[in-house]
Amino acid sequence: MMKKISIGILVLLAAAFAGCGGSGGGSSDGSVGAVTTLAVTPVSDAAFQAGDAASECAQAGDFVYAFKIDDWAGDMNGPYQASFDDGHINDITIENSDGTYFDWSATKPIGAVIVKGGNSANIFSYDPQAYSDTGLYSPLNNGGNVPEVSHVTFCWNPEEEGCFEFESAWSDGPRFVSKGNWATYTPYASAENEVTLFAGQTMEAGTVTFSPENGQVKITISLNDGWTFDSTKEENVKIQGYETAPSGNPTPGQFTDKFTETGTSFVAVVNAANYYGVHVDVRQQVECAEEE
Repeated sequence: MMKKISIGILVLLAAAFAGCGGSGGGSSDGSVGAVTTLAVTPVSDAAFQAGDAASECAQAGDFVYAFKIDDWAGDMNGPYQASFDDGHINDITIENSDGTYFDWSATKPIGAVIVKGGNSANIFSYDPQAYSDTGLYSPLNNGGNVPEVSHVTFCWNPEEEGCFEFESAWSDGPRFVSKGNWATYTPYASAENEVTLFAGQTMEAGTVTFSPENGQVKITISLNDGWTFDSTKEENVKIQGYETAPSGNPTPGQFTDKFTETGTSFVAVVNAANYYGVHVDVRQQVECAEEE
């Protein structure tokens, strides 16, 4: 059952904003899985003042929306729904909660997560805003231990307004098939290699860099000016490693490693392979058409 909390509070300065519109797994058929790690290091705030959701988020930055999950105790796993008077809704899911650590994901990107425990709070900040993170916790106490979480507050802003064209992109290389689908894969030769990320087959949306990383491979995606990850889609970055050159039409939805990203850059460390299929859902900001 969805745990629904309706909140009629917007953080101060809300009028200044206007909004509109990962994980690794096993392998088969020569594919190689990914290793994911905690991406954000928190800032511990010993002077943090507990209060309602809005006042707490005001201490973390300038945010329009604030949502607090109070009375944290042990297993807090499950979906929570934050709804606001302006019709905005964000579904937030807590997983792997044991009272001290937890993972989260959300349907709208989050700018900060405040984890209160003991006498201070950890502030996990996301720039650009993110859809998920793992292993969040409260600050160490005087004994050097991680205390149990007392409450968690989520803070975020609406996504930017504008007009966009949405495209499918692939890292450059040979085509999976000679006719029809233009999808491409990239050979990797155990040395740093940078290729173009092509969107819509011919548009240069950015670069994809493959580099050695302690026996694994670091894949870095950097988007060009005017391009961002398609924030309307979850799992907008998909990676598949192959031991032998792949053939046949690829199915990105079945790729081993899937991530949800916002902004213009992304880094993943994956197990070494000889070839990689890197599929990215991107969008390009364009001039809005005038209404007739």
